[in-house]
Amino acid sequence: MNLRISTKLIILLIGLTLVVLITVLTAVNNTFSKTLNEDIVLDFSQLQGFFKQQQTLQYDRLVESAYLISENSNFKANVELDDPASVTQSIGEFALFIKSDLFVVTNNDGTVIGWLNNTNKINTDLSERASVQNALNGIEPPINIQWPRLWAVDGELFQVVTIPVYAGNTIIGTTTLGTKFQDSEAKLLKQNTPLDVIMFLDETPIAYSDENEDMEIFGEFIDSKEELIDSLTSSLKISVPFRENLNGIEVLAFISPLGTGERAYYLAYVPVDVQFKILGIIQSNILLIAASSFLVIVPIA
Repeated sequence: MNLRISTKLIILLIGLTLVVLITVLTAVNNTFSKTLNEDIVLDFSQLQGFFKQQQTLQYDRLVESAYLISENSNFKANVELDDPASVTQSIGEFALFIKSDLFVVTNNDGTVIGWLNNTNKINTDLSERASVQNALNGIEPPINIQWPRLWAVDGELFQVVTIPVYAGNTIIGTTTLGTKFQDSEAKLLKQNTPLDVIMFLDETPIAYSDENEDMEIFGEFIDSKEELIDSLTSSLKISVPFRENLNGIEVLAFISPLGTGERAYYLAYVPVDVQFKILGIIQSNILLIAASSFLVIVPIA
């Protein structure tokens, strides 16, 4: 069957339009996806950089406060007495002037002789804690840290600093100060990025940037990443960004340790559809333009 020239022209124009449309959509998709992935990796990098900065500032503050306390003559006298009542009173007085969620004092055996707001912990043996061991051996906190030292206490997580307490040249005990990881830290970490952050101690979430998030959906995910998490927290490495399905929602994510001494880490993630929403709008506009072109081309042909 012979086709009229006008019909052939219409078919040719439609074919060319479809080819151009597919080419444009593919190019836009590839370019946008590449750019978006680069932006997300940059967001991940900025978030991790801010985490390091945040922990360093807290570390410096804890070290400064710990030294000021441990150099106080009355405090040192109470520690040397090895008297929990006197040390507990000193802790209460200093706690009024320092910003610390954890305040622990031990004698030179590593036994607790004072614990802020928790007298039940008195006589607890902390000599196996790495930071307490170091302090009892005269090892001072380093000037710079790569990862903060962590303590898990009764299901809560703290960034800590432990220093020796001296009487002359003799170590008579240790002082530990700590800052608790909580929602405010996760929200501060999120800042202006599109990422959400959840902090975990083992399999238990302890801090969230979004308090309305349903934590139950993360249980299966955390279980599925057990080997990866063990590897990251033991080697203190950060995962490469990866895609994962969370309760039917595809997300881009990465996992990072929170520090050393505990199996603690944070998950930073963003739903893929949030990031690709603008791509859908661009594609819809291209299709709309193509459809409009058909409406113009067909009558002319």
